[in-house]
Amino acid sequence: MGPRTAAPFEPALIEEVCTLLAQLGPPPSGDAGAAEHQRAAATRLAFLFRREARNHRNLLVLAAEDEIEPELGARLEALCRRRA
Repeated sequence: MGPRTAAPFEPALIEEVCTLLAQLGPPPSGDAGAAEHQRAAATRLAFLFRREARNHRNLLVLAAEDEIEPELGARLEALCRRRA
């Protein structure tokens, strides 16, 4: 029995991850509620990351396979990779 092949990510999941990553970018100046929105986006992204990991799928594949824009892919890698 060989390695399992994970099903491809659903387009809705990719779109949601992209939206969340965009929200985690630098906040617009003067936006007092930005910190709360970023916290909510980070919480949702962490939930999705864990959910996909339980299904033996790693969201970092989105960045590696150019499924998302390079800037968002770099942000995803920075947020999700373990730091030594």
